Amino acid sequence: MLEKQGIDYEVREHEPVFTNSAMADALGASESQTVKSLVLSTKEKKMVVFVMLGNKKVDWKEAAKTVGTKKLVRS
Repeated sequence: MLEKQGIDYEVREHEPVFTNSAMADALGASESQTVKSLVLSTKEKKMVVFVMLGNKKVDWKEAAKTVGTKKLVRS
């Protein structure tokens, strides 16, 4: 798909990582150059996905407000 659109990319293989800090280390990058994705559930049992810069922290109250709920939990 990227090739069809003429978009340059690079595949970088690495060992499995479980934190954004470890991901940055594996890629030789800073955390701000990576992204993290969070799969969350609302109190109404709907799933949402947040994708954010790797060096950012979640403001849980603001995140919940953004998706129109009072509480989010990790799925």
